[in-house]
Amino acid sequence: MQNLEGVIQIMTEITQDRIVGYPDSGWEDDRNVPFLDMDTNTNKYPLKVPPVPLDWNVTGNIRPENAFEHMQERSEWRGELPIASTPSYFMQGICDPSVTDPDNPSYYENCTEANNNVTTGGVVAPSPTSQGLYEKSGDLGVLLKPLYESHEEILRIGLHFSNSGAGAGLTYPGYVRDKTPPYESIGCDWMREINPYTGEAYANETEIERCHPAGTLVPHREYNPMERAWCRDFALRPKEVVFYGPFQANGNGIALVSIGRGLFDRQ
Repeated sequence: MQNLEGVIQIMTEITQDRIVGYPDSGWEDDRNVPFLDMDTNTNKYPLKVPPVPLDWNVTGNIRPENAFEHMQERSEWRGELPIASTPSYFMQGICDPSVTDPDNPSYYENCTEANNNVTTGGVVAPSPTSQGLYEKSGDLGVLLKPLYESHEEILRIGLHFSNSGAGAGLTYPGYVRDKTPPYESIGCDWMREINPYTGEAYANETEIERCHPAGTLVPHREYNPMERAWCRDFALRPKEVVFYGPFQANGNGIALVSIGRGLFDRQ
């Protein structure tokens, strides 16, 4: 699987270019983007794509009859989840307000439109960086589908953000998180370790408090990648492409490996 290291490096370069490839200040509104637009003679990012759907709002267009077209040999992994040939974006607590039946797999208690407010980061773990990340999700999402399709070893591909400790990200294929068994958080105490790039802790106490404590059983609607062991291992070895695993996927006996790299801004 060494060829997948090249995929990680491509994703690293594009993500740096889109978010941290220019001065620290202004990444949210792109005011320091160093690309000159020939038509308007102003600086703007050359690729501007609308944000991807929130995960509960994806249109599940991959069905048994067309699954091979979109997923090739991986089509047997389609399962019962609604999945789509587009990336989806997630943050803690997003949900479908129209689902009020507790027996519906997509039900989330006390769900309102406020849960999906990307300007605040929702209601479960509000954060100041959610909107800027979400607005760039479309620009970053365009690379996921071709990378996925050109590497049949990849089951799922994505970018996961600290989002000020609250966690967020986008994945391809897009899918709807439902009431599958919760996962156990490892907590975010690891964020108190020293970041070799800054000489300071990976996160401050406010950001660490946006994580679920170690041992908490977390519903997937409150998913935070910062609480997962693979994310911790990627972040603590930022100069390497890290192979995590093998581990079993959802208890079905299939061995998987996660491959990734920690990526940091100048702060």
